[in-house]
Amino acid sequence: MEASSIYHKKIRDNEAKLEVIIRKKKWFTLLRAVTFLGSIAGFYFLFPLSLPAAILAALFFLALFIYFIQSDIQNSRKEQICKIMISINRNEIEFLNGNFSQFEDGAEYTDPKHPYTFDLDIFGEASLFQFLNRTSGNPGKGSLAGRLMNISEKKNISREQEAVKEISAKLNFRQQLIMKGMMHKKREDAAAKIIDFLKSTDVLSKNALLKFVVNGFPFLSIPLVILSFFIVPPGYLLLLLMLSFLINYQYVRKAGIVHNRISGTNEALAGFAEVIALIEKESFSTANLSALKEKLFHHERDASEIIQKLSKYGKRLDYRLNIFVAIPLNLFLLWDLKQLMLIEKWKKKYHDIIPDWFNILGDFESLSCFGNIAYNFPDWHFPEVKNSEGFVFEAEEMGHPLISRNKRINNDFKIHGRSSIAIITGSNMSGKTTFLRTIGVNLVLAQNGAPVCAKSLRFSPVGLHTSMRIMDSLSENTSSFYAELKRLNEILQRARKRDNVLLLMDEILRGTNSHDRHLGSEALVRQLVKNKAVGLLATHDLELSQLEKELPENIANYNFDVQISGKELFFDYKLHPGVCKSMNATILMEKMGIEMNRND
Repeated sequence: MEASSIYHKKIRDNEAKLEVIIRKKKWFTLLRAVTFLGSIAGFYFLFPLSLPAAILAALFFLALFIYFIQSDIQNSRKEQICKIMISINRNEIEFLNGNFSQFEDGAEYTDPKHPYTFDLDIFGEASLFQFLNRTSGNPGKGSLAGRLMNISEKKNISREQEAVKEISAKLNFRQQLIMKGMMHKKREDAAAKIIDFLKSTDVLSKNALLKFVVNGFPFLSIPLVILSFFIVPPGYLLLLLMLSFLINYQYVRKAGIVHNRISGTNEALAGFAEVIALIEKESFSTANLSALKEKLFHHERDASEIIQKLSKYGKRLDYRLNIFVAIPLNLFLLWDLKQLMLIEKWKKKYHDIIPDWFNILGDFESLSCFGNIAYNFPDWHFPEVKNSEGFVFEAEEMGHPLISRNKRINNDFKIHGRSSIAIITGSNMSGKTTFLRTIGVNLVLAQNGAPVCAKSLRFSPVGLHTSMRIMDSLSENTSSFYAELKRLNEILQRARKRDNVLLLMDEILRGTNSHDRHLGSEALVRQLVKNKAVGLLATHDLELSQLEKELPENIANYNFDVQISGKELFFDYKLHPGVCKSMNATILMEKMGIEMNRND
């Protein structure tokens, strides 16, 4: 069954469940009202006959009232789950129809100075990140961004592919992962806040006497309260409460500091625990996923249980926000200090492992994003990885992943060996830049273990460096031409170091005259060949293609051509061997209303 049909079925199933849940919700509203009134009525009518009977009747209806409240809460949670599941599947149907604007775009990770992400539209509106992203905030979002920013030839890509394939087949698991994350959106910044708290200094850890007092205080206060009603003079209880007040007063500020550090993270922690519990219950067969899951244990205890415990302590500390609860708890039980002790004990035991668990959760979410693509596009293929000394990139029917299927034009392309430069000429709007991005984006997917938008791909794992979209910088007092020179210098430095990297360059040195531009471009290509670099250069400079005659073992010419009929242009966006024979700038300018004075 196609992905679209499955998503439609899931929507129908959840809509049917939602109808039942909404009917139950109406009944629970009625039953809560009836049992509450029944409690009052039972006490009122039975009181004249028998006080015990009146109390029992009131308690019976009150118990039913509490039961229906709890049932209503559970029913409301099911309602929320159904609505989220409907939203998840509707989003995927929109995605299959070419619209993925509903997903977060990761614009905060945009960096014009990054070796390739800015040029390849990895982040921002209509980006690869937005196309892939099914995370529910950090740490999943951070993990996905990190994977897209840090491709490396050192990864075990075959193991990554196996993990993506396995998680792709687990549709229910992936959607549950998204759903539970969406139910706890407050965890967006909670991970960073919790990690900062774990690094903070303890306020009670070195005070052994205080710990003894806090642990023993309830064993003194509670019996004294009871005995003060019978045989112990009330003055002793008053002295004890004065001592309690002084202890609490001394530490109230420190309790407030700790509370502020973890304030607002309790629900997020519960959310993390719930999502991690989902991972703990799932079985995995591939090495990567099994290894990640195995790390979610500490001394035979589940990570979800441990994280849930901190959430519980934090909720207890929140009682201090209610003065009517906080005063008796602290006077008789030294409540805040007890919770601080439990929190600090927890922190001492687990502070070094919690960040790793957050990272593991992020890894599962980011791998799930790649798995989702494999599920949605079964016609995409997992590439063949060639780990060898040389370089190979062979693609058959490769297209840009972000261009919809009905508009995408696919191309074949291959480049082998070191000291290999492909020079791509072509007219304006013919597809040169898109082709460079097609290679770059598919390479980013391939080196993350994901399928690529191609019938087949064989490649050697490499780094990426691009020079395509150059921006000036007012803050750095940098012109676009100088910024491009800096960018090209970075490329040359990597070539001179013989880095294992693929270079993608588009219309270099565009900020100078055509003569200097040609000389500079030719000099750059010669240096890249000399330093055994591999890359593609898209250019309007047809003279640059003459280098193929001089260096036939190193330079190969390709082009994107355009057919011109009168004043009409026809693009096929297909890559051809050789040099472009037609340019279209004059026709395009005339179409924009610019009158050209040409000698017939």
